[in-house]
Amino acid sequence: MQGLFTLAPIALTIALIIWLFDFAEGILKKPLQFLFGTDYYFPGMGVLVIIITIFIVGFLVNYWLSRLIYEYIEKIISKIPLIKTLYSSLKDLLSFFGKKEENMSLVVEVQFGEFRLIGFLTDKSPKQPIGTENEVVVYFPMSYQIGGYTLILPKERIRPINLSIEQAMNYILTAGALNKN
Repeated sequence: MQGLFTLAPIALTIALIIWLFDFAEGILKKPLQFLFGTDYYFPGMGVLVIIITIFIVGFLVNYWLSRLIYEYIEKIISKIPLIKTLYSSLKDLLSFFGKKEENMSLVVEVQFGEFRLIGFLTDKSPKQPIGTENEVVVYFPMSYQIGGYTLILPKERIRPINLSIEQAMNYILTAGALNKN
């Protein structure tokens, strides 16, 4: 049984690949032979045409069509008063969590009396009237992402934690219930 459970996924994957190859060739063989002639057709040309077509469509959608659609939708959203504010706030917040550089320094711990909170350093040097040069802005999300708190704190109150944003967010949103340490 152990041998069957080991070999079955491999054999099924190979069988599926062969079936897809045959299916693609079966559909595209005659049209490609008509376009290029039987002398220039080779087995696998149908699969190659499908892969190239998928790549070209993906490229066009990602870099041209989707950009036009995205800009059009943003233009509409920017004209709706309440939704405009909500959308821009969410976009800014998500772009913060999408940052890859300096991820480790963005997760911080702040002590309040005997309690410690994990948060995200969102502004290292807020400008007046928000804060002063000795202060930072830290966002504390609540469990299950219902909301959160933004606090302006003295720099000496924060301590960086060596966690990625994803690790910290997972810990915070599940209230530590899924901690695998």
